[in-house]
Amino acid sequence: MPELRGKISAKLAKESLLAFRSVAREQALAGDIFPLIRYEWPELIIKDPYELELFAKHCIRKDNLDLRLDDFQVELIRCVFDGKHSQAFMGGGTGLGKGFCVGGIITNLWYSLYSGPIYSKIVMVGPTTDHLIKNMFADTATWRLKMTSHDSDCEFIDDPHVEGMVDKKDRRHTVTLANTSSGEAISGAHSPNTLYIFEEASGIPSEYYTNALSQTKFLIAVSNPRLPSGWFYDGYPKEFTNGIKTIQSSAGPRKILSVGAVDCLNVRAKRLSGMLSPVCGIDIEGVSFDPGEVIPMDMKPLVRPLIPGQICFDRCESLKLTRPPDEVEWAVYGRFPRSNKMLMLFDPDWKAESIKRHSEIKSKILSKALGLDVGGSKTGDPSCLAIGDVQGVKSLTVFREKNLAILKGLVFATAREHGIDLLTGRYPVAIDVIGIGQMMADQMELEGVWVIRVENNGAVIRNKEDYSNRRTEVYGDLAEYLDPKCVAEPLALPDDDMLWEELHAIEKIFQSNGRRFSLIPKRRAPSQQGARITDNRQSIEEKIKRSPDRADAVTLYGQAIRELPEFMSTTTHQFNPSAKLKRYDPFLGTGDLLVTYWSGKTKKVTKEEFVAEFGSESPIPFGTKIF
Repeated sequence: MPELRGKISAKLAKESLLAFRSVAREQALAGDIFPLIRYEWPELIIKDPYELELFAKHCIRKDNLDLRLDDFQVELIRCVFDGKHSQAFMGGGTGLGKGFCVGGIITNLWYSLYSGPIYSKIVMVGPTTDHLIKNMFADTATWRLKMTSHDSDCEFIDDPHVEGMVDKKDRRHTVTLANTSSGEAISGAHSPNTLYIFEEASGIPSEYYTNALSQTKFLIAVSNPRLPSGWFYDGYPKEFTNGIKTIQSSAGPRKILSVGAVDCLNVRAKRLSGMLSPVCGIDIEGVSFDPGEVIPMDMKPLVRPLIPGQICFDRCESLKLTRPPDEVEWAVYGRFPRSNKMLMLFDPDWKAESIKRHSEIKSKILSKALGLDVGGSKTGDPSCLAIGDVQGVKSLTVFREKNLAILKGLVFATAREHGIDLLTGRYPVAIDVIGIGQMMADQMELEGVWVIRVENNGAVIRNKEDYSNRRTEVYGDLAEYLDPKCVAEPLALPDDDMLWEELHAIEKIFQSNGRRFSLIPKRRAPSQQGARITDNRQSIEEKIKRSPDRADAVTLYGQAIRELPEFMSTTTHQFNPSAKLKRYDPFLGTGDLLVTYWSGKTKKVTKEEFVAEFGSESPIPFGTKIF
């Protein structure tokens, strides 16, 4: 009899659970997703009365306070399923719980809710497939296995070209990981309920976002708001700083969230990652602790995290003191960094004028010089070829080919499409001769190609006053071609989001004299992994999650055009008929000028002496840098 009662009880419990799930699914389809969250992940339900009081005290929201979720997570989840929004943009620092919320909860709920006849396709788009596997999709897999209704019919895709998850019974029902570095699995995601998720959205080209809009029922873009440029940045109103708001966009109602560490529940409630007082000290229920002081274990319930895995108060306070101002803006306060033009080599204000000029004269730009950045990899860094003349870049072509011979053939073929026969030796091709670029340069020279060897790890050639190494000089040359203070007409560059994002990510590292500078490195050397680079800033790859291949190609093209006969007549001679003057600046504290000659000599002169030597018809104002 006890065994029979046990079987009956188990059967009734199972039937009750299935009935609850059925009701929860109906509520979810009607716009209330939270009963289904309680069913699928009971571990998220708060049962401790003391913790329920804490959530009620520190949370801003008034509903679903029994769920171990932060306010921004509740709002983000709600907007995806309430039927009132078509997009959600989530900006915020590291450690807030964005991946758990989007990858772990939203992805799995969407996949389970829209199944069967109303099947769905979920496409995760990231910088690389490997990045998605280690981050967003890792949360999907982890929290899928924790679901009450974990479906054994769901399996991971085992395909060398596609990663993700698929329903064994209906293979249209998928979660696919798309790779922007190869372009695979991004298009063709048509279904009644397609969800696009952009991870590290700031680094995803705008064409992928635009393409997704025509296929998606809902789109989520998640990113650290590191850079004030690109489609993710443009998705926020300029007057918006941080918080949560619904706005109208051309693609429909968009929920925008910008959250920093200070907004997290663990930080607001002053919860700690350990039992040491933070760098600012802490007061716990009237007991004060100095920085670094050990907190007694009997007080652990008062400081342990309310949301496990989320950033805590002590970590937040450390970020404020140890990170540079631009990183503090996005990591701590959830704001896009204010543009620090003193550190940025490429002023964001130059972009609009350069793109405008490109749209006006593109048909007039000739194919005379080339810049080739050799990456030589199908899955890693691509190769990039920039072609143009002294007016601007006519074309920017990306190759994903690891075979050097095939890559060389693609470069020759692309050049021919633009009327260039490289074998004539009449067209300069600038190549960075570090690593595999050296091999490409050697092979091209053997075939008679005019190769300009650029040694980015070498010494400065022309401007030792400003630049500390050749790489900085090469990029500095390109910056001068774009600077309206240096040129009458800026170099015309294409409206390419990835190119401009790469240029805007480049920052100066000033030396002690306050004038000479180097640049933050492209990538961190293996021996530097886990360490901060000079000046406590990130490498370019850490900022944009890829190598700046387009920017490298354009800077190399900038060196190639210097070999064209018309270069001097359209730059130095245009501004300085005597061709003796390289630069002149205000001499601080006086009305005099500091003159720099092409010979390298410098001299302090008065304005009258300047006019007497160089003429009074100079078309540029005092204090202007020229080539």
